Amino acid sequence: MSNFTRRSLLQGTAATLTTLALSQTQTLLAQSAKRKLALLIGIDAYEDGNALDGCNTDVDLQRQLLIHRYGFNPIDIVELRDRNATYQNIINEFQKLIQNVTSDDLVVFHFSGHGSRVLDRNPIADFITKVPGIEQPVGLNGTIVPFDWKTTNPREVRQIMGKTLYLLTTQLKTDRIVTILDCCHSEGGLRGNSHVRSLDSRMTSGSEFPTVVKEELELQKRLLPKNWTEEILQKKRSEGIAKGLSLGAASFDQVASVVNPIALDLSSGDFRAGAFTYLLTRYLWQSPTARPIDLAFAQLSLSSTLLSSTPDQSPVYRISPTQNPKQTLLYLDPPIAVQAEGVIHNPPRGQQIEFWLGGASPESLKAYDQAVFQVIDRMGKVVGELQQTSRAGLVGYGKFTKAPPVKSPIGLLLREKIRGVSDNLTLKVGLDASLGSDRDRLTTLIASLNQIEIVPIAPGKEINYILARTSPVRGTEPIVFSTTGNLSLLTQNLGWVSTLVGDANQSEEETIRRRLKALLAGQLFRIMMGETSPLKISLRFQPVNPTIQPIGTPQTLSSTAPMPITVDRSSQIQLALINQETEPLYMAVLVISSNGDISTAYPYMLEAPIDEALVSANQERILPFEFNIRKTPGQFELMLIASRKPLNKFLKAVETIVRSRGDLRRGTPLTLRGSEALDVMTDLLEDVDRISRDVRLHTGKRVIDRSQVCALSTIVRVI
Repeated sequence: MSNFTRRSLLQGTAATLTTLALSQTQTLLAQSAKRKLALLIGIDAYEDGNALDGCNTDVDLQRQLLIHRYGFNPIDIVELRDRNATYQNIINEFQKLIQNVTSDDLVVFHFSGHGSRVLDRNPIADFITKVPGIEQPVGLNGTIVPFDWKTTNPREVRQIMGKTLYLLTTQLKTDRIVTILDCCHSEGGLRGNSHVRSLDSRMTSGSEFPTVVKEELELQKRLLPKNWTEEILQKKRSEGIAKGLSLGAASFDQVASVVNPIALDLSSGDFRAGAFTYLLTRYLWQSPTARPIDLAFAQLSLSSTLLSSTPDQSPVYRISPTQNPKQTLLYLDPPIAVQAEGVIHNPPRGQQIEFWLGGASPESLKAYDQAVFQVIDRMGKVVGELQQTSRAGLVGYGKFTKAPPVKSPIGLLLREKIRGVSDNLTLKVGLDASLGSDRDRLTTLIASLNQIEIVPIAPGKEINYILARTSPVRGTEPIVFSTTGNLSLLTQNLGWVSTLVGDANQSEEETIRRRLKALLAGQLFRIMMGETSPLKISLRFQPVNPTIQPIGTPQTLSSTAPMPITVDRSSQIQLALINQETEPLYMAVLVISSNGDISTAYPYMLEAPIDEALVSANQERILPFEFNIRKTPGQFELMLIASRKPLNKFLKAVETIVRSRGDLRRGTPLTLRGSEALDVMTDLLEDVDRISRDVRLHTGKRVIDRSQVCALSTIVRVI
């Protein structure tokens, strides 16, 4: 599980802006660029209490992706970090690009850090908005915030306006430009267990907004093309971005209709990064082919919302008016290598190999204290094997067990083969001050639950969920903390999960036990199984009526093209389990709801469940019953499990539950109650360990051989 903080953003070029998400936004142009250049900026070391975490990791994520997945030459990547990312240095490096770039070149500009808002005396219509505390609408412009943003005049800031970025972009001689902005304009503060990663754009937290320094306005005048007037600039900015493709973690121009659109930070134990950058780069590591930006970004936006557990995380993209979103792909060139979890990025030190794990999910990383990877070349051919012995954040260390036949292993890719999962994984829960006098009682209750621990609510600390008293109790309304409110379960960044009020058949304490055990079971499953499959399996949504609306095509969850799916709430669907392997596989389908409930959708027949689970080689099994999609909107996670051997304990556990409850209607997933979810997941873990028993990595670890048993996961959104 992960932990999110929010940052600030820019959207001034009319541009801004899992399991994962941005699917293949890879080429504005079909042919390869002459040169590929990048300017990457990450600022953590802001002064005066404004420091951030993870922005430098964002630069690392982009650098490794660009070099090893998209073929950038390291000498063509310029990085500005922390104190070097001053206003003038950023402008100077951009102007060097203007001087050196040719029409055939590809340019990537990435900024991770604070964003803010400033007064704009000549705003475009999208940026004129009503601000609380100010009677008349004001013209604002989003900014990116350099290291030296502060001036001696409290009414002025040294920041780079979106208007300036627009003008800088127009000066580049190429149309092949990708702008990535992992920041937003939301105001500073705390959100749950997270820092709000933005500067307060109002002076002294009042209603006034600052202006930019004179040098910024003079730069805009110098950058204005000779044949342009201010009116022409306004018209062009209103039409869209200047060139290429722009991606952002949040949108400034949506301020009138979206409350606090934010960019969040991901904190997963021992590393921190921008949630958007991490999702973007990780998915591009895993993406085998290219899809148009309109389909790809729908996945990123949905995955960002779900991973952060708050609708406030709403990434956006813009393309220039001359581009077609159905033809525009991201990073403007297709990847040069097959998908992978990692890459060897540094020279060996004796027998020790260092590698980058930017393609792994946060849950997978927790299983990578001990792991085995296949070493593959850019075409996907297995050339060796590497065993990991330790990990620090996104950097792994290990040794070859089968050395590749090359002088230098730098650039060789890593694909997960075996993971070892610790028996000591826990669900981390924070107790909010709104619990009042109930805090001691709840502390005692949670302390009695195995593998669930209480942790402090503090920025930068890993936490999974927060117990609090809130009002109202609906997840669609703003949360207000109150000692007289209902007991509620929230995500680490205050996204609503569920209320924990007991009913006539279940006490409040039992409700808490059940919910936390279900959430623990879901976490163990994700860490154990992962969310992508090395086995060739697919799950097709087959509509019984025509209202099913998958995001993009095909209408299939596939090990080669995982993607979220959208379904109308009145839909009735059938599922088709597809085995593309050359030998039979045993398959099962699980559903994890947004509140943590785990259900088994298949199999749970009373007779011969093992036979029912078997899908023959190169065959598909269409389930003979219809699934009724729930009537209320929301989302759930759908998981397809595949194994070369039967999951005996898992199937027996499900069969026992079905028999104990009597006759159940097929088409309704079997929701596991109370301790059932944890018990069933434990049985599944034992099955997986048994199937993988030929492999042993380390004492105290459960071992999963993903070539024998694995899972494929997607998000289904109900509208």
